[in-house]
Amino acid sequence: MPLQTPSAHATAARQLLQSMATTNLTLDDFWLAFMPVYGHSVAIVTHIFTIIVMYLMVKKTAESGKALTRYFMLFQVTITLNDLIFGVLLGPIVLYPAPAILCRGLLCTSRLSFHVIASCTFFSMFYMAMSLVFCFHYKYITIVEMTQNKRSSRRAHILFRMSVFILLTIPCILATSTYQSSLDGTQYIRREYPSLSWIFEGNNNGHAVDFANQQGLAIALATTTIVGMLTCATFGGFFGMQSLNLLYQKTSTLSQRTRKMQLKLTITFIIQMVVPFSVQLGPVSHYMLYH
Repeated sequence: MPLQTPSAHATAARQLLQSMATTNLTLDDFWLAFMPVYGHSVAIVTHIFTIIVMYLMVKKTAESGKALTRYFMLFQVTITLNDLIFGVLLGPIVLYPAPAILCRGLLCTSRLSFHVIASCTFFSMFYMAMSLVFCFHYKYITIVEMTQNKRSSRRAHILFRMSVFILLTIPCILATSTYQSSLDGTQYIRREYPSLSWIFEGNNNGHAVDFANQQGLAIALATTTIVGMLTCATFGGFFGMQSLNLLYQKTSTLSQRTRKMQLKLTITFIIQMVVPFSVQLGPVSHYMLYH
């Protein structure tokens, strides 16, 4: 078999790109009908649970648990805000693999710029991740103090939380400052995905981006997504696993009964923190993997 020269590789790459061009995509009717209902339903259920949870936290929490309750309430508020923006006000339907979405939210037909709505979505999602990290961090601190009988530095905790806040805010600013939904995106869809071009003909509810001509935006979106996911997974996973590890160690100063109770509460806590992300990211992840 003869070796291919660099020019042959370039020719093969061009042929591959040409074969991918003018892709005829057929939108799944079930997906288009299901996603708006799913988003609205999740938002409504979340708001109902938020009211119940807030009431129970304020009225039923013992004084010893008030500190952790504040972080739970912050997490619950950010989840509710994210669902309100994402599920009700924006209501996006991802047109994967095309870099475009349909907007089916309440604000999509208003004069409010889609850039504003998308920016709010970025910040709400990342601050939800931030509050999740704060909850895991405080739970870990509490278990360390219980199992090792030592007080940790309050200044160090404040510094850590400020660092997480800055770490998650910078990529959001980067993404929103480079965002652009322009005619280039519409032309890109018309050229590469002609079967979807009807969405963008005089339709303010369709938004597309040509990443080839907007590399800064592509880099910003990729950076934002990677930083957010890695930050949440790294810190959340570390504090969660360390908390479980400390509670599984029988050499701690905790009594057997207290240790088992804290272990059960920690496992329940981890499940409660993971479920909201699964509910929100599940449908989109499934669609991108299997469509």
